[in-house]
Parts: sequence; C-alpha cells; structure tokens
Amino acid sequence: MSNDSDGVIDGESLIAHHYPKDGPHNADRIASSSEAISQLFLYLNYATSSGQRALPFASNGYRLLSNLSNAAGRQEQLYQQLARWAEQLAADPLLRHYEHREADEGVNRNAAIMQAEFAANAFRTAADQVAELAATLAAAHNALAPLEHIEN
Repeated sequence: MSNDSDGVIDGESLIAHHYPKDGPHNADRIASSSEAISQLFLYLNYATSSGQRALPFASNGYRLLSNLSNAAGRQEQLYQQLARWAEQLAADPLLRHYEHREADEGVNRNAAIMQAEFAANAFRTAADQVAELAATLAAAHNALAPLEHIEN
C-alpha cells in the first residue's frame, strides 16, 4: 500500500492487498469485504458532513463522483450475480426453510423455494435500481466537469 505526501492511501492498492480480485474467495472474505464497503460509506458520510470544508473545489467532487458512479456500475453486476445465486439456492434440493422445519417436508421445501425466489427477484430489482443510480451519479459527475475556481 502506498501513501502520497499528504498521507492519502491509494485505495486500489489497499483493496488489492486485502481483497485480491483473484482470491481467495470464500463466504467469510466476501462478508468481510461487504463490511469494508459499508464502513467506507460511513467514512464518506462523516467526511462530507462539513460540506465545502472537506471538498473545497469542484474538482474534488468531480473525482469523488467519478469513483461513486463507477462503484454503482459495478454493483449492478454483483446484484445480477447474486440473483443467479439465489436462483441456484431455490433449485438446491437440500434447501429448507428454518421457520417451517416442523412442517411437512413438501411445505418446508416450497417455503424455502419461495423465499429464495423472492431474494432473486429482490436482487434483480436492486440491479435495475443501481443502474439508474450509476446513471444519475454519472450525470452529476458530468455537471461538475466544466466547473473551476478562480483566484481572487
């Protein structure tokens, strides 16, 4: 990981160090990476709460919006993949519904299938919505492009 002279961490190097694209990939590392994303959004919430003090120039926002738009675009693929994963869960003959474990085997299995299919549909909806978010963020990014600050 590298820092510049102001102590800014290179985000790409940081992630590559802890979560290399080529893996290893397992359930715990995947959950941990989603926690890291959540914490980074929390950081951004705190960091931008002061408004122009944290982002004094339009160019600062331009770079931020570029990265956020890119991140939203990557989420679309993730949610599409999670929809396929949930569909695979529904097809798994061993999948059961915890809340219906005392019920008839067929009732339990059908409840599990319905829940997994609901999750798959929710992931597809999220993919559609995040695609709209990516486009909206790209529009904000483009709106900042011609802005500059001049010296007094």
